[in-house]
Amino acid sequence: MSLCDRHRFNLHPVMLFVAQDVDTAARPSQVIARYNALWLQFSHVVRQTGVATCYTYGFYVLYLFLMLTVSMYGLLSTLTKGFQLRLVYLVGDSLITGTELYIICDGANSVTQEVSAMSQPHSKCNGSSGK
Repeated sequence: MSLCDRHRFNLHPVMLFVAQDVDTAARPSQVIARYNALWLQFSHVVRQTGVATCYTYGFYVLYLFLMLTVSMYGLLSTLTKGFQLRLVYLVGDSLITGTELYIICDGANSVTQEVSAMSQPHSKCNGSSGK
């Protein structure tokens, strides 16, 4: 299920509720103004959450790069001294950190490609077939 389909599925009941509320109201303009104010507040909250998430993942990726650098340095310096128990821990740490970094970057890349595809002029989200 694509991102567009999920949004349509989740927002359909909300759109029906808003339409019913506007249709049954004595003064539809007041209902629309109230929903507009709520939408603006919700938009602000979502934007702030996105900024916080961006900084959180940004610092986490920097932390992973630092951990990968330190563990690889320790691994290479331990290799020159021969086999030690520290070598096993450093190999494990390097593999885990590298795998985490790969998973985060791969997920970010796939989301970026999906958003890029959605923002194209002939996207599947806006209902046009691209022909």
